[in-house]
Amino acid sequence: MTKRFLWLLAGLAVIGFMVTSVQAETFRYDIEATSAGGTQSASVVISPDRKTVSVAAGWGSSTGQYILMSIYASIQNDDGDPTNDGFNGGALNILNSSSGVTGKVVGNLAAISSNILVSTGTSVNGSVNVGFKGANSYNGAGQDFQGDGDNDWGETGTSVTTKVLQPSVGTSPVDGEMIMGSTSVDGRTKILIGQIRFNSKSVSGVPVAAALGQVTTIHAQSFPSSNITTYYNKDALLEPILDPDSGDVIGYRCPNFTSVSGDSPAIGAGQDVVIQAPPIPEPATLALLGMGGLALLPVWWRRRRAS
Repeated sequence: MTKRFLWLLAGLAVIGFMVTSVQAETFRYDIEATSAGGTQSASVVISPDRKTVSVAAGWGSSTGQYILMSIYASIQNDDGDPTNDGFNGGALNILNSSSGVTGKVVGNLAAISSNILVSTGTSVNGSVNVGFKGANSYNGAGQDFQGDGDNDWGETGTSVTTKVLQPSVGTSPVDGEMIMGSTSVDGRTKILIGQIRFNSKSVSGVPVAAALGQVTTIHAQSFPSSNITTYYNKDALLEPILDPDSGDVIGYRCPNFTSVSGDSPAIGAGQDVVIQAPPIPEPATLALLGMGGLALLPVWWRRRRAS
């Protein structure tokens, strides 16, 4: 067994540990890029996993540009069945942060038609309702939590009544009322909570254009307060609901659920969306890289023959 093979095994073990660690997050909030709009939308490229959005230099130089993103409750799915994983309520803030060495792609997070919460959802008893826009839900607002001049989204304070996302089927999960999943991706059940936009921005009436090398990270996090409770269920044993007259099964109830405080480490960090204006290597740089690769070919060939 060669040293190179041992190093390969060690590397695979580390990668396997990292993947397992991510998958082990039973519950988290995820955010994904969905589409782009505005007159410059053709210059926007969204990666297949919907986690990276590449914009061209100059994006935002015309007003009305935006990137639409979807917000999900994400639950680890061990049995392969997303329909027995559910989410009842919680609270989250969405942060709009700089992560580029030359600054950020400037923009504000904003609601769509004054609401980020989904208008439909399917409860555990199969009825169609207004999703998470129940009486105890709160939409949040655009606020600059980080003092960088760009709006994040959510709320400050610790009031439960203004942070909780509740389905219309009930104000608590005591009776087993949950919005159930229907889609599983990479071993996780995804339940759509809502959508939000990253809008281009003007300062003093002048549109701010993206510059090469700028990077912005959009992160959905559980509202960090012990006064907030998150309710979800995983691989639930559903209890049938019987018609009192005929005895027929008319739906299902979920009597078992998990409740954790909003600041609990049991809630995972979630996956971000990165919006970037990547620099394009100049032709001279690409030529040098190509020449360097050709120069290394004889070394690689000798090592390959020796092994």
